[in-house]
Amino acid sequence: MAKKGMHGWARLPNGEVAAYFNATNLDTDCGEVDILLRASTRSEAVQIAKGLGLHGVDLKSNPSPPRKDDLAALLASDQPLLWREFAEGSEWQRQPTLPRVK
Repeated sequence: MAKKGMHGWARLPNGEVAAYFNATNLDTDCGEVDILLRASTRSEAVQIAKGLGLHGVDLKSNPSPPRKDDLAALLASDQPLLWREFAEGSEWQRQPTLPRVK
C-alpha cells in the first residue's frame, strides 16, 4: 500500500504522500490530537496541518510513517484529513468535527 523508506511519510498508490502528526490542541480534553492527512507533497502536508492552528507541527514532527491500518482508514474515508483524540482506542473522525483552536 505505501512505499517504505520515506522517514515518517508514506507514499499512497496515487502518488500522494500521507502524513501522521501528533499536535497540541488545548481545546480538547486530552490536549493533543493525532492528524492523518494526504497531500501532493510533504511541505503541502505541513502547511495543511499548520493551517488548522495546531502547534508542534513541522517536517520533523512525524518520525514514523502512518501505520497500515491508519492508511487503510484514510483511503477508505475518501477524505483528505482525519483526526482523533490522543487516547488509546480513539476513532478517526472527519475534519469538520475537529475542535477549533481559539
